Amino acid sequence: MQYLGVPTERLVLRQWREADLAPFALLNADPEVMAYFPDTLDSQQSDAMARRCASLIEQRG
Repeated sequence: MQYLGVPTERLVLRQWREADLAPFALLNADPEVMAYFPDTLDSQQSDAMARRCASLIEQRG
């Protein structure tokens, strides 16, 4: 099933794209952004998280 996205007033909820990985990794590496998480993530950990999320979207919509 292809997930096309859900538009809202302020954004569009959609499937992950390859271009999303680098900015997501920057956010996950920032200690201020991750202040309430156990630790920051390196780019490999961040990419793995994004791919898990993409897989769940594929499976569950």
